[in-house]
Amino acid sequence: MFLAHKTSCVYKSRFTLRNHIYDDFLSHKKRLKLELKLNCISISFTLDLWTAPNRVPIFAIIGHWFTKDFEEREEVLEFVEMRGSHTGATCRDYREVVEGARYRSKALCHHRRQRWKQRYFMPNCQSLYDAFKARFDDKHSLIGKPRMRFHGRPSWVRCSAHIIALICGDVLKDLKCDSAKEAKKYLDGLAQIHHGNAYTVPEDHACSIIQKVRFINLWALRSSPREQAFKAMPRTANRRPIYDVDARWNSMAD
Repeated sequence: MFLAHKTSCVYKSRFTLRNHIYDDFLSHKKRLKLELKLNCISISFTLDLWTAPNRVPIFAIIGHWFTKDFEEREEVLEFVEMRGSHTGATCRDYREVVEGARYRSKALCHHRRQRWKQRYFMPNCQSLYDAFKARFDDKHSLIGKPRMRFHGRPSWVRCSAHIIALICGDVLKDLKCDSAKEAKKYLDGLAQIHHGNAYTVPEDHACSIIQKVRFINLWALRSSPREQAFKAMPRTANRRPIYDVDARWNSMAD
């Protein structure tokens, strides 16, 4: 590829590329700390856990704040590879990051995106509050300690995504809409009968509206031409027919 464009790659080995990425990361981290020091009055944290493409579980701390010009910012402040069981023990690293980066007086609220058990995170949340309280005050005072915005458990925002998913699952079950797994199995049967994806979803007046939308959604995703045709339709520029999990809201039906 480089020969075709009559050029050469500046990176002679993967180690050179890795070192360049790492140096760029450190430089960005320094600029981010300076920006938070100068342009951030209060900040909220989100704890998130995901699996990278190379199957490495990553625990990340994400900061959310507004600049002086009311520009919304969201950046990954720190991340670490999760080792061992995925429990709230990693909150110890979280506390070190929050204190080490001097976010203590700016911390506004904390939110977790994962369904970790309360018994792991709530004690750490209270421990974080106790550590902050030793240096900051809950009440505004001109002569006392600096005011603290984080108040332990009241400042801890619970993630309701999984609760909503359970509620939606019960509603769909009550409406007899089946599940995405059963819909995929049905489409697999049609593909086997027609020896490919060149088929249409047969009309069934007994199906509910939600079932029909799910069938059309999954049917569109099984063919690149159908997916491209969906994108070419009016008013679909910002809509994606994603259906990788049962609990995901269907943007195709908006």
